[in-house]
Amino acid sequence: MSLMAEPRSWRVAAAATAPVALIGGGEWAAAVQPDGYSRARDSISALAAQGASDRWIMTTALSLVGISYLLTAIGLTGARTSGRWLLALGGAATVLVAASPQPHPLHVPAAGIAFVALALWPVASRLPTGWTAAAVSAVTAALLGWFALQLGGTWLGATERAVAWTEACWPVVCVLVIRAARTPDSGTVSR
Repeated sequence: MSLMAEPRSWRVAAAATAPVALIGGGEWAAAVQPDGYSRARDSISALAAQGASDRWIMTTALSLVGISYLLTAIGLTGARTSGRWLLALGGAATVLVAASPQPHPLHVPAAGIAFVALALWPVASRLPTGWTAAAVSAVTAALLGWFALQLGGTWLGATERAVAWTEACWPVVCVLVIRAARTPDSGTVSR
């Protein structure tokens, strides 16, 4: 069974957009904040919150991340359907996070849905292999637990970034591994 027919360039570009937008946008938005902002202590969402300096930067970045997840879910046709749906749910919830900046009442529930769906999608998709995907979901869940313990704590920003960056990088890793494993003569890889 094929994991993915010919991994076209748009799939790689869609998956690569998430980490570039999240990390690049987050660093740019943090750089333009007043002196009191701390990447270790303050959340990514604070960069797009009502009253943040140049909040449009992080709002745009989060929107691009969500759209990236949605497009990647569409493109990973060889993934299990449940994994693709979880990745798409994470993408839609991320777009909702961008559309409902703090202190909007939908912000925290949307962020929670996004974090959990994106932690579970690897094991549900079984990409690029079942055991690797399970390990990534386990590590991401552990990071998510650490983040939850830091809510209101000193390392909130650092733990949130650890989870979010891990979740943003995994789709592009899957697409690149599948692309590299594709046999040259058939255009497909086997499970």
